[in-house]
Amino acid sequence: MSFPTAVRLQPEVGVPGTRASMNPISVISRIAQSAVTVARFVWPGTDTDNQVQNTGTGAPLGLAITDQVGVIPNYLAEYSMQVPAGFPVQVAEQGEYFASSANAATLGQKVFATLADGTLQFGAAGATITGAVETPYVVTRGGAANAVIKISTWSNLA
Repeated sequence: MSFPTAVRLQPEVGVPGTRASMNPISVISRIAQSAVTVARFVWPGTDTDNQVQNTGTGAPLGLAITDQVGVIPNYLAEYSMQVPAGFPVQVAEQGEYFASSANAATLGQKVFATLADGTLQFGAAGATITGAVETPYVVTRGGAANAVIKISTWSNLA
């Protein structure tokens, strides 16, 4: 185990890729074509009925969510947000989940999926964000850059 590099006085509100409420969800199972990062959007892979990947075009299938415990793909690694190629991936089509982003998010913004890597971006409904596509998700708990936020398909905010 490595030496701690940060001390957090308050715990985060949740873990990216996990459920944020007990509202109904819609989840489909697929197989990772290549390593898939959890809490990012996924698109169909080469085998469109069975595989997913973090890159694509058009609307994503959904958000890759946490469903497994103890998948450590690298020798002696402590944890990973990646599902190795060939492993099952749970893809959330609807629901409320914790997520994070490199930029700030505010309450009511729509969630956009970056086509190159599935990361989340935020903007007004109907906005045009270069290299990203609008998703059915909306921000229901905002936060600063790199903070844990909450996104939902059930919200009436957008």
